[in-house]
Amino acid sequence: MVGVPTAVVAYQRRTAAGVMSRRSVSAKVARMWLSSSLR
Repeated sequence: MVGVPTAVVAYQRRTAAGVMSRRSVSAKVARMWLSSSLR
């Protein structure tokens, strides 16, 4: 039963990292779009 919680934690960490990377990518795109629209 010890392997189940560790797998769940690893899955949650993986999804959290994916969400963070997606957020950073979207932030970069938004910044590029804002800078290009301001010019």
